[in-house]
Parts: sequence; C-alpha cells; structure tokens
Amino acid sequence: MSVTPSYTNGQQAPPEAITRAILSGALQKANDAVHADGDGEWDYAANAYTASCELLGQVMGRLEMGGEEWTRVEGISRAMGEISGRIEGSDADLVRFVE
Repeated sequence: MSVTPSYTNGQQAPPEAITRAILSGALQKANDAVHADGDGEWDYAANAYTASCELLGQVMGRLEMGGEEWTRVEGISRAMGEISGRIEGSDADLVRFVE
C-alpha cells in the first residue's frame, strides 16, 4: 500500500506532505482496525492492523532514525503489531479448539 499525493498541476508534493499523508492513511487504517476488532471482525481487523503497520514503516523510513517523531511512530507501530499478533494468535487458538 502506498500513498503519494500530488498537486493538481501534476507536481509531486513536498516530502513533508507525503509523510503526513502516509501517516494519515496509517492512522485511518488503525482506526478501522480498532472498530473491526470491537465488532468481532477479527480477520478484517488483523489485515487493517497489518496495513497500518506497513504504512507506519513507510513513515519511519522518511523520519530521522531515533528522533522524537521516529520513536513515537515506532511505538505506535509496535503496538499495532502486537495487537495484530494477538488477533492472529486468537484465530489460531480458535481453529485448534474447533478441530
């Protein structure tokens, strides 16, 4: 998943605008995931958490490694990954229980 905004005249947006657009997409995916998780739609939630993590990784690649913003985004990404893993682990446990 990639987000690359451009202006109506076809010019590429400045790097800061691109980073903000990617971050906005990541946060929207995370929000979708939280709602899906709350509604018991675990497959969709896990996929949305994963997509959010991928976008957050793109944001981290655009920020100064170890900087304050990078650290904040990395923490969010780690939390999304842990939640996604919890959901995927729950699905695996459910499959084992049903079998």
